[in-house]
This record gives sequence, structure tokens and C-alpha cells, in this order.
Amino acid sequence: MRINYIFSLSIVALITSGCASWNSTNENKPAVLPAITQQSKNLSIVWQQDVGKPINEEIGQTTLSTIGLDIIAASKSGEISRINSQTGNKVWNVKVGKIQAGVASNDKYIVFVNTKNQLIVLDANGKHVWSSKLEWNVQTSPYINDNVVVLRTTGNKLIAFNLESQKLIWQHERIVQGLLLHSKRNALLAPKKDFILAGFHNAKIVLLEAQTGLQKWEQTLSYTKGFTEPERINDIVSTPIVYAESACAVSYQGKIGCFDLSNGELSWESAFSGINNLINDNEAIYATDIKGNISAFDYSGKLKWQQNTLYNRSLSDGVLIDNFLVYNDYKGFLHIIDKNTGSFVGRAQIADNSVPMIKVGNTIIMQSNSGKLYGISLNK
Repeated sequence: MRINYIFSLSIVALITSGCASWNSTNENKPAVLPAITQQSKNLSIVWQQDVGKPINEEIGQTTLSTIGLDIIAASKSGEISRINSQTGNKVWNVKVGKIQAGVASNDKYIVFVNTKNQLIVLDANGKHVWSSKLEWNVQTSPYINDNVVVLRTTGNKLIAFNLESQKLIWQHERIVQGLLLHSKRNALLAPKKDFILAGFHNAKIVLLEAQTGLQKWEQTLSYTKGFTEPERINDIVSTPIVYAESACAVSYQGKIGCFDLSNGELSWESAFSGINNLINDNEAIYATDIKGNISAFDYSGKLKWQQNTLYNRSLSDGVLIDNFLVYNDYKGFLHIIDKNTGSFVGRAQIADNSVPMIKVGNTIIMQSNSGKLYGISLNK
């Protein structure tokens, strides 16, 4: 009888790349940062605000979301704050008890899972609306699509609640075989209204109706290889991206590729191993592999450029602002990269580690492990 396992993302990263803990071998040492001879872009702190330390320090945990141009920030101590992204001023702050997973929001609701494994729903003013004790353990950030909130259990099952009726409306269960790459990332996206695009173990990507959970199509991005269980891990844990009628994803120890959104037919694929969220615009897909190399692919799968000098520096999920990519690393350095060439055009050290970042308008929002929320601008 096959025994199912769940491997934490940090353990796998430690075994495979040394990203979580640097040892003495050259292979696992972080790259020495190259000098930038002509720094043409700079980052400036516009404002900072105390919001509390992030829920945990695992890269990928979503502790930031938005309501319009305001930021919703969750803290390890159990506080949620609504922050004006232009000024950094607090609109409100509420104590909600310790948070296990979250936070997610839309114009009406804010949702998270507490350490009692309860789904908690607040309104946009931070007032408690309803809560539900979950039968399944959830450690991954929720995802909201219109009036539906979707959660991923530790067994890789999706469950969905209607935010208005407060009822469980569907479940999507997967049979897990072999080691499962456990991540705080939810690997969910709404490619168009009333649909959910979900990544799973064994590099499966599935399109579901958001209101019913009905599966429209399923496709496999890559297949397992190797002999040992760790070598055969082949999961999609990062958020897919969509452009026009293409849905694109990346798998760990597998491939990066794009599908036809209407029927799931694979358009192209390329060998790749990634866990970070993809970034895209109308010109390219920007992907970070497990070692920290950054690659740009066009929508036909052609490699445009690769930046390989941030090797083993444990990069965050990046953001795209204007024509520039911004990533932060395990030392808190923010790297500014020209999206067209892959060249460094600037660098700054603001935080104390690789921490969550999002973009709101033209402002980069970053929550540091010391509990500071920063509003950062890219100087032109």
C-alpha cells in the first residue's frame, strides 16, 4: 500500500537547493552581488507604518491584500490593519486573534483562517460578519472570486463557501500519491469572471466554475521523473497567470508552459523548476527558478533573456512596475531589473529579509519581518 506524505516547502528547499539554510559547499552558497556600474533607478521609502510581524517568515504566505487602493495587512500577533497606500495612514485596526492563513479581500469582505482552524469573514470596515469551523486543516491563504471564497486544505482539497449565504457550496478533491510539496501559496487565479484556475500536485492544472466547482478541463504540465520520492515531486504551488486566451504555470522539478484557456490544450512547454509566483505583462512571462535564476519567455515559449547572478539568494515573489522588475532577497536587498534586457539598473536595501511584496498603483508595498509596512516608490 502506498503511503502519502506531505513535505513542507522549506524542507524541500533545504534539501534541494540550500535556500533556507546556507552550508559550506560552493553549490549552495548565495551568489555575491555583482556591482552595478551605472545605477539609473532608485527606490525611495515614501512612508512606513507599524503593522506587526507577518504571520510567518515562509516565502509565499499572503499577509497583504487590497481593497481598492487601500492595503489590508495581517500580523502574527493577530491584528488586521487597513492602510491608505498613498499616505501610509491607518484607516482602522482590529484585533482578531492569532491568524493561521491569510489574508484575502475584495471590495466587501476580508477573510482569513485563525489558529483554531476557523474561517473568519469581516466586512470592509473590519467588523465581524460570520465565521465557520472548518472540518479540514487549512494553512494556505484563502482566495476570493466575487462572492465565493476558496480554500485549499493540507491534503490539497479545495473547498468553497458562498460569502453571502455563508454556506459551503462545493468541494474539489484530489487523490494524492507520493510526496506532496506543501506551500503557503494558494496556486489559485480567476482567469475570467466565475472561473477558478487551480494548480495541483503531479503538475495538474484545472479550470473550475467558481459557483459550482464543476470542472471544465484538466491538463498536465509535466510528469514525474527520478527514482526516490523527493526526486519525483512534481507539483504546481505558485499562482498561474493569464494573458489573452493563454493560461501559464510552472511546476517544481518539472516545466513552465502555457495552455489554451478555452480547452486546456498545451501551447508550449520548457524544462523548469519553480515555486515562486509568475509575473507577466503583454510582452512576456517572468519566472524565477528554484535556484534564483530569472528568465523571461515570450508567449510562444522563446527565451528572451536570463539573469543568473542572484543564484541561491532566496528571492521573493517579484513585482512589475513600469518597465522594471523588482525582487527582494534573503538579505533584504531589492533588485531592480530592466524587463526588456534582464540587466540590473538599481539596488537598495530596505528590509531585513526576503519578505512579501505587492504593488498598489505605482507604489510597492512590503511588510518586513520586523513589523514595518513600507510604501516604496521607483524614482524615474
